[in-house]
Amino acid sequence: MLSAAHRSDVAVLGLDPVVVVVASPSDLSRTQSWLYVDDASIGIQRVCERGKIGEIYNLGTYFEKNVADLAHVIQAEVDRQLGREVSSPRFVSIPDRPYNDMRYLIDISKAEKELGWTPQISFEEGGQFSLIVYRR
Repeated sequence: MLSAAHRSDVAVLGLDPVVVVVASPSDLSRTQSWLYVDDASIGIQRVCERGKIGEIYNLGTYFEKNVADLAHVIQAEVDRQLGREVSSPRFVSIPDRPYNDMRYLIDISKAEKELGWTPQISFEEGGQFSLIVYRR
């Protein structure tokens, strides 16, 4: 039997539907901003070069996606890269951790003003790039 992580690997490689583990159906509506790793790296570099010691800089995006949207985007991109019809991801429930927030969105205006940093990669582009690299 494959672990959850290995099942996800198999799904992203295109052998099975993408499996998303959630605690309850309400988890699918939880939202957060998703930052592509290259944007995060550039943001961290800007903090090191231009940031003030002791200051806090939030790196993120202004767009939010919920877990269900994320799963559908990943599944559609996997299917597109494999040249097959778009299918639906599969959702599996497990117990939730206590005090889980329904929304994670941070204010990045200070990083924009003081560091001259803004994220450049859209959610969709980041998903495409991530899957291309992951599948290599």
